Order: sequence, then C-alpha cells, then structure tokens
Amino acid sequence: MSAINPGSHPKCASFYLQLCGILLAAVTLGLAYNHASPLGVRAPSAEEKANTVAALSIRKASRAISRTGYVNETLAMSLEPATTNLPTFQPTVPPDVAPTNNQIHFPELKWPQVKEFLQTKQIVLLDARLKSNYDSSHIPGAISLPANSPASDLQTFAMQYPKDTRFVVYCGSETCHMSRTLAENLTKLCGYNNVSEMPGGFSEYLVAESGAAKTPTP
Repeated sequence: MSAINPGSHPKCASFYLQLCGILLAAVTLGLAYNHASPLGVRAPSAEEKANTVAALSIRKASRAISRTGYVNETLAMSLEPATTNLPTFQPTVPPDVAPTNNQIHFPELKWPQVKEFLQTKQIVLLDARLKSNYDSSHIPGAISLPANSPASDLQTFAMQYPKDTRFVVYCGSETCHMSRTLAENLTKLCGYNNVSEMPGGFSEYLVAESGAAKTPTP
C-alpha cells in the first residue's frame, strides 16, 4: 500500500491548513491572555534578577551575624559555644544586713562607776596588762588576766566563773588596746556576754584617786 501524500488530495490539504490555522490562533490567544492576566507566567527582568540576588545575599549575611554557633538548617536550631566571660550572679545585700568588720562593741564605764560596782561586788575587775605591770601596781580588788594569755589559761579561768558573770576590763590608758583584746577573747573564746571596758585604764584610776586624796575633807 502506498503512503498518502496530503498534497495529492485537495480535501486533505485544506484540512491540514485549517488545523494549522486553529493551532496558530490558539497559541496567539494563549500568549495574549498570559500577557494580559496578572496570573500569567513571565520571565523575570534583569532588574528583578538583580533584586532577588541582593535579597538572598542580605538574608545570608543576617543569618551569619545572628548565629554564632553551629547551625543545623534542617532542624532550624543553633548550638551556641560555651563562653568563659559569662556574668556571675551577685546577690544584693540589703543595707540593714550588710556585713561589718566583726568588731564587737563593749559598754564603756568610767572609774567612779567601776569603783561603785567593785565596792558592792557587782562586777569582777580584770587587769589585762602584763603580769609584771600588775605586780608593780594595780587597782585594788582587780584580778590579773593578761590579754596575751594562752587559750588553756583562758579556759581554766572560765571554769571559775559562770557565763552570766559581769566583767569589767582595763589596761594602762586610752592608748592601750590590751583591754579590748581581752574583752574579745572572753566573749569569743569563753562565751561570756556581759563584758564592759574601762577605756581610761589604770591612768584614769591614778588621776581620779590622787585628786580625791588632795581634796580636803570638810
């Protein structure tokens, strides 16, 4: 059987011409609709391509700045590396409970008060000076307990007096700090809580008693 040549039959040639005309019209209409419709598909212009590339570059740069650790794009999470300069938490201490220098305040007495308490046996008077100074001269009725006494001597002394005993401590003068040292040892090491200090010390006693001796009796 021989192949049919469309050009050999006038009807076939006319049919093919009509078919080509329909296809061409359909393509033309389709292009016109695509160009006129906002939903049509268009090739991006050179300016749009440049804007897209710039937007992608900015997005990558922002990701690089915001994420400093190891980034997993699949899980959309980042692991930040540990740093050694993290701020440490510092609790705030209210002014009324702020730490002090741990110095104990002892009530201070003058010799006339000490003399009255000593005469009525309301106190135990302690001489905080060295034993040699005490042996040379001291306030009558005072007990020698040097401020530099070892802990064993303080413990032996504490066994002789109950914890509520009222002590008054003195040393040489206002410039001498041995009385304060002994008062702190009695409080911190021996547990006494009723300790007072006579800051004027033995010098105040001598001045006061010498003045009283010179005062003529009426």
